[in-house]
Amino acid sequence: MNGQFNLGDISVTRYFTWVAVIIGLLFALIEDFPSGFAGSLLHLMQWQLQALVPMALLYFVQSALTRIKRFNVLNPWILLTIVGIVASLIFAPISIVVEIAFGEAIKSPVWLEIIDEYAATAPPIIICWLAINTPWVIGFRLVRDPQPEKVSDATVKTPAFYSLIPPDLRGDLIYLK
Repeated sequence: MNGQFNLGDISVTRYFTWVAVIIGLLFALIEDFPSGFAGSLLHLMQWQLQALVPMALLYFVQSALTRIKRFNVLNPWILLTIVGIVASLIFAPISIVVEIAFGEAIKSPVWLEIIDEYAATAPPIIICWLAINTPWVIGFRLVRDPQPEKVSDATVKTPAFYSLIPPDLRGDLIYLK
């Protein structure tokens, strides 16, 4: 990754935001929706937070770690895994706060909840981070296809041998042997 996200011509922020939104929708659909519009909307909002916050953490941890030369020389897969582990550690207490804000009760001591939350969130966060970065690590880039330049008649030079052909027989050159 060489210290930065090199995705080609696409916006890095837009890419990771849309991936997080899609992941949030998928996880929301996996779990049963509560009845009623308000309950469903809150459920969807909770999963969007549970996807967008870790994605932002992953992005910022990646940006921070790649500024350190020691991390920049690591194999990209190891770097991505370390980023996933660190971001998951930061996200675990945030996730508990989000769950409490959306009405879930804490059943055990907070430190046990944080460990349990880390154990539940770290694998999907790390796997998703590796998966969404795989194309860029293996060298794939999204590059806009440059538009061909329009050639005006004034810039097209007539080949010298055209002067040997009578004007009424001249036309587009199709085949030359």
